[in-house]
Amino acid sequence: MSNTTIAINPLVSIIMPSYNYGRFISDALESLRAQTYTNWECIIVDDGSKDNTKEVVAGYVKMDERIIYIQQENKGVSAARNAALKKARGEYFQLLDADDMLKPDKLALHVKLLDASPHIDLVYSNALIFEDNGEAEHNFRLFKLPGSTQVSGKNELIIDNLLADNFFLTPSVIFRRKVYEQVGGFVEGLHGLEDWNFWYRAALLGFEFYYDTTVEAQGIIRAHYTSTARKHDKMLLGRIQARELVLNNIRELQKRGKLSLNPMYVNKIINQHKALLNKDKIKYYIFFKDKFFQGLESVFLYGYFSGNPHSALYDGAYWIKERIKKSNLK
Repeated sequence: MSNTTIAINPLVSIIMPSYNYGRFISDALESLRAQTYTNWECIIVDDGSKDNTKEVVAGYVKMDERIIYIQQENKGVSAARNAALKKARGEYFQLLDADDMLKPDKLALHVKLLDASPHIDLVYSNALIFEDNGEAEHNFRLFKLPGSTQVSGKNELIIDNLLADNFFLTPSVIFRRKVYEQVGGFVEGLHGLEDWNFWYRAALLGFEFYYDTTVEAQGIIRAHYTSTARKHDKMLLGRIQARELVLNNIRELQKRGKLSLNPMYVNKIINQHKALLNKDKIKYYIFFKDKFFQGLESVFLYGYFSGNPHSALYDGAYWIKERIKKSNLK
């Protein structure tokens, strides 16, 4: 499709990876079938599930021709999203994990916004979260990532805001096809923050982000005991891997002259990433892996790139004490 031509009633492709979420996926699909905007397709990629996902989805495929089911061997969430993206025919892409949901007007409001604003490439909203404790009634609350600030814009503003972490969650986002075509797919093999890595690469290429405060356009996050976010050591390793890849991406774009950013600013963010990378490595090596030599090396590098050796020494000492406590509890 053309990047400049806006289709009337454009097709929205819902990208839905699923791994052993047969008990949740009906809620996700019902939230799609309840959408007031009806021109969508949902591409479900079953990433090697061993539960009843296939049987649950089969009923929906029979009921609704907009729902497409693909099976693959277990390769991880990024590979599943990439398989769905390759199959997608839409002008706009909406991410939705199989354990999450959308409010009924989410697609309608964001399609209208994108149609009316050709300069905006990606729209995100707030998200609600609820604890799935098995009860019929859910207690929803507004979810905000710690230390995050929601902003609209592009280039330095978005890059700076994405430095430490995400400032929005996957079901809140809808973006144009051209973002995927230029950024490429999600990096496979990461243990977490694969979405952050994708958004950061989009920000480096100058795509414009827009923060929509409309309550009716929110995504809905389900928190449950199998959530990836509960596996803290893997999430930390994912942060490290994702940031290393972003650093490589910055250097590659800089080498190819693809960054429309001030060189001094680029050098600044490289050092900031190196500082945060080594801050995470201190905890990962000392607390989770008992690799004290690598941990102490990261203490030095964190202090060097952050310009704050005292903070680095404090972090190193703190995680050594925490590791000793952990050992004494065994």
